[in-house]
Amino acid sequence: KCEPESFETEFGSIDRSDTSTTTDYQNRSYVTAANFTSNLPVLTLEIVYPQTQNQTELNYGHEYVKRGGDGTSEDFGTIVRRFDAGQNVFTESPTFAHYAGVRERGQSSSLYNKRGLKVEFWDSDDEGDNVHISHFPKEEDFVLRGPFTDKSLLRDHLGYSAARQTGRYCPRTELHEVFIKEDRGPGVDQTHYAGVYVFTESVKRDKNRVNVEKIQPDGTTGLILKVDAAFGEGSAALVKGTFYTEGADGKADVLQQGLFIDYPKEEDLTESILHNTQEFISGLESELDRINDPAATDARNVESPSYRKYIDPTSFVDYQLIQELADNGDAYFRSTFFHKEIGGRLQAGPIWDLDLAFGNVGWDMETPASDFKYNFMEGRPFFAQLNKDVNYKCLVVCRWNMHRVGGLSDEWFEGFFNENRALLSKGASEREFKRWKTLGQYVPRVSLGFNSTAPSFYLESWEDEVDMLQKWVSMRLRFMDNVMQGQKEYLNCDCEYADEWAQIIE
Repeated sequence: KCEPESFETEFGSIDRSDTSTTTDYQNRSYVTAANFTSNLPVLTLEIVYPQTQNQTELNYGHEYVKRGGDGTSEDFGTIVRRFDAGQNVFTESPTFAHYAGVRERGQSSSLYNKRGLKVEFWDSDDEGDNVHISHFPKEEDFVLRGPFTDKSLLRDHLGYSAARQTGRYCPRTELHEVFIKEDRGPGVDQTHYAGVYVFTESVKRDKNRVNVEKIQPDGTTGLILKVDAAFGEGSAALVKGTFYTEGADGKADVLQQGLFIDYPKEEDLTESILHNTQEFISGLESELDRINDPAATDARNVESPSYRKYIDPTSFVDYQLIQELADNGDAYFRSTFFHKEIGGRLQAGPIWDLDLAFGNVGWDMETPASDFKYNFMEGRPFFAQLNKDVNYKCLVVCRWNMHRVGGLSDEWFEGFFNENRALLSKGASEREFKRWKTLGQYVPRVSLGFNSTAPSFYLESWEDEVDMLQKWVSMRLRFMDNVMQGQKEYLNCDCEYADEWAQIIE
């Protein structure tokens, strides 16, 4: 694949002529020892070329490439091998090996040189094959998220882990070191080192992931909805005429976003599914439109609209709390998922895509005490409207306090940082930044949030990056604790009543 030496993007200029950050793995070594071991598990991805294939590097793109023997330009796949922590990658047998299709994934992340990858494991007919890898439940679709702007290497792993602490499903994660072999040499070696990646589940309908029903014989189905970028004319999966569009023509709004049906897939959508989804969302939005910002007196004396017939408020609250804890600049209008069982209420989640959260965006608002994201811009309408209802706001306060003495305690966060600092400090972080020389450097669309233009905040060591992230999280927790306590007193919240109210759907 030929690429210009540099090109302009909405995130700034990206220079591919810098050999420290190109995808050319040849003739360079980022691992000095021929006998490579790590205290992290290791994945190797080895491209399989037919004998007649002339291509010499990974064919990045948004379609899977198939393996086989006819010599076409897309006629190859990948062998994925996994080695447990402590194994010698170059001399020992892997604990897992399987064919897969691999492709580039992500929108803004695809502009970076360390690219995220989608991995679909295949059977002998190049069809999806559910496999058991590491501690993950059997499935065929996984993602390798490559932290590039996130120099702590921990933000996605932290955010997804925190979301699971609320008792909600969020994709499971595991840190790996990764080798990617794109050349025709005899095997994987130290020149193929690609850095530290987060191996994670994709967001997908599955009994062990987003557990909604398949399409039924009568045409009914569970749903996964997604708010995301809607460039161009949109697609058949766009739910038209919602808060996320300007009108029924489906034209994306000024934030270039839309509400899409993610499951069923576009090719399986029927007019009935589209119509029923549209009707459901329209009914929900009509109820959300009825919310006014009442005088904050006593939540028990405020009559709420009946939007609770349409959504599970506790799931929306838990989702909101993680997004606001992360201070995610993309919260509620990018990579925002909802799901719904047949005949059930809409649930918020799962959380996805937090590498540009926790202070890691070059916008001046990304400080630990920045305002809640549902207040920012009109592109977050569901959550902006919900937070005008005093009963919902009381539920936010009460569930935050519940989680802070439960799964999201200070002790849990301290344990997370201690565990992962120890994992990455034994060579993996050093190898990562030998491969990707980003420490102390500006990367487009990234800063630490305290001062988005000050060079002094481009930290020179990975240890400093992790220390700063942990400090940021601690300050954000204190900020949210103080805000929630003040709101509880101001709103006169009764938490026992708030939990009871969330279940009333008559």
